[in-house]
Amino acid sequence: MFLYSVATGYAVLFWIWRSPVSAVMMRALLPTGAWMTVVALVTGSLWGKPTWGTYWVWDARLTSELMLLFIYLGLMALSSLVEDEHKTDRALALFTVVGMVNIPLIYFSVVFWNTLHQGMSIGAPGAARMAPEMKITLLICTFAVWFACAAIVLVRGRWLLALREARAKWVREI
Repeated sequence: MFLYSVATGYAVLFWIWRSPVSAVMMRALLPTGAWMTVVALVTGSLWGKPTWGTYWVWDARLTSELMLLFIYLGLMALSSLVEDEHKTDRALALFTVVGMVNIPLIYFSVVFWNTLHQGMSIGAPGAARMAPEMKITLLICTFAVWFACAAIVLVRGRWLLALREARAKWVREI
């Protein structure tokens, strides 16, 4: 969800300033976000089997997370439909911003609907207290995954920007 929010931020920046770097970063975030969504769905299903007795339930949070995966896949398909990236950047940015509607639905699904998932554990008033060791471990792991994703996205963005510049140079030479 965080990666999708960052991609939406880059989409908005692209719409305002038409910056090619914003378009490239928006594109670079999509595959990493899709993989993290797959990881969340698979590990959640593995956790769900001993907890709920089944790998999958059409729960509000699970279903909205699956919708996020489909949004990621649709945006990646849209980005590869036309070879000219400049033609698809606007459409990709628009659909990325529209897809942002799903992020609050995922986050607040346990509040909006009575589901199998527990309510908010961290930061919610009246939420169960977490042991300090567990909270510190959770924060360290969260930041480690965010930094790993940032590294992957920056390397991919650098590669995409270099590829875009090479294509533009090649077209200018013709």
